[in-house]
Amino acid sequence: MASQVDINSRFGTLKNDIPAGLVVFLVALPLCLGIALASGAPLLSGIVAGALGGLLVPIFSKSELSVAGPAAGLTSLVIAGIEQLQSYEKFLLAALIAGCFQVVLGLLKAGKITYFFPTAVIKGMLAGIGLILMINQLPYLLGYDVQQYRLDKVALPSASDFETFMIIAQANITVGSIFFGFFSFIILITWQQTKLKNITWMPGPLAVVIFGIVGNELLQYSESYLALHMEQHLVNLPHFEKLTDITMEFVWPDYKGFSVGVLEVALTLGLVASLETLLTLEAVDQVDPYKRQSEPNRELMAQGLANIVSASIGGLPITSVIVRSSVAINSGAVRKWVTVTQGLFLAVSVLFLSQYLNKIPLSCLAAILIMTGYKLADPAFFKKKYQEGWDQLVPFVMTIAAIVWAGLLTGVLIGICFGVIFVIIINFHSTIHVTKGDEPNLVVITMTKDVSFLNKFILRQALDRVENGSKVVIDATNAKFIDHDIVQVIESFRNNAQNRQIELEVRNLSIKRFSFKLFQEIEESSDPATP
Repeated sequence: MASQVDINSRFGTLKNDIPAGLVVFLVALPLCLGIALASGAPLLSGIVAGALGGLLVPIFSKSELSVAGPAAGLTSLVIAGIEQLQSYEKFLLAALIAGCFQVVLGLLKAGKITYFFPTAVIKGMLAGIGLILMINQLPYLLGYDVQQYRLDKVALPSASDFETFMIIAQANITVGSIFFGFFSFIILITWQQTKLKNITWMPGPLAVVIFGIVGNELLQYSESYLALHMEQHLVNLPHFEKLTDITMEFVWPDYKGFSVGVLEVALTLGLVASLETLLTLEAVDQVDPYKRQSEPNRELMAQGLANIVSASIGGLPITSVIVRSSVAINSGAVRKWVTVTQGLFLAVSVLFLSQYLNKIPLSCLAAILIMTGYKLADPAFFKKKYQEGWDQLVPFVMTIAAIVWAGLLTGVLIGICFGVIFVIIINFHSTIHVTKGDEPNLVVITMTKDVSFLNKFILRQALDRVENGSKVVIDATNAKFIDHDIVQVIESFRNNAQNRQIELEVRNLSIKRFSFKLFQEIEESSDPATP
């Protein structure tokens, strides 16, 4: 719990971070392998990226709980990049250039772009990822043939994640997987709802993994029909006899294959990876139980350096990953030691631990991820957004729907569009106020905030309704920005006012031009009484 942990202690949080890092490692391992498989890249490339994301990024990053590694959100880009360049080695060169591009973005302080993303969209992104996570883990939970599931998903690349339900409906489920999945849920819920959650060295997800290994071994020994024997129901990690076997599997970039196509893939990959990293970083900061704030520019540079090294030795592109970060938080992690721990385990797992890790039932890991997804898409979030109003609920829901159907970045962009629409609507109605004055036939039109061409219709409507012989006061004193179109509307009304016997008074009207300086320092007054 937050009150029992000294978050400023350099090593005092290891009792929380090491067990949590082990859980993140157990979740990251199949994800790293699965993403590499889905991307059409060597399996080892996923492990390389995951290990470097844990060991290299924390050195330069200021984020305590953001876990980096290969991300499912980049899978389609990796597939398209390899196809376009016709070589994984050329794609690695593009990934290396993308890392350099990220470092440049960090130096240019481009990380501030996340401040322009509405909170409703960030929350919607989390909930959407949570829903996708739960949907995609159902086949593993039910014991469907994992290899066939992956083939079905690859054969339907344009289908939504709800296609998973159709796949499951035609599948033969495995009773043993359901057994381990069911009791995994029981353990996780019990751990969360009882005093067991205070055992920092044994988080619930780790207890689930131990239960899965020991339970399946006992069932195999007793020859129970519930025992899981087939490799498609268990973790399947490649096994290497010695270190040289691993180094022989490394793939190196094709430095002589530089072309315009490589540069195009690099820029696309760099932009998308940077945006996904920044969005994840913002989301992690929002769910950090200690409410710490990360440095997005520093994170971009850290991710860029990690991508340079990863691509140099054959690894997949690296970004901050919300699923693993959420698992870290839910497992009680406090500082970045959790990331280092999972990186170390990934680095040594291929050589020393594969024979033990391959005993873990996939349904146990699926239960952990489904619980993580549920926390990301908690129904309470929907209720809260509903209570906050339509301007929060609609972007939130539309972001979720678009992410589930069309992907992460498309969903975020659609959510932002709906957020902007509501901003325009609110600004449309609140910028120009029309009131009746104390004097007979006096109409006062007050302008506040930013008055743009979007407000031209309301202004024209208000002026057209003014009766002949009236007195009109247009007060623009409090307007921060006035569009040229608005001035033209008022000038047109002024030219016609005399013909209608209208007395017009205009206060402080001028074209107040837009400033292209997006990031301005807040002006502070030395006089406490000055607002």
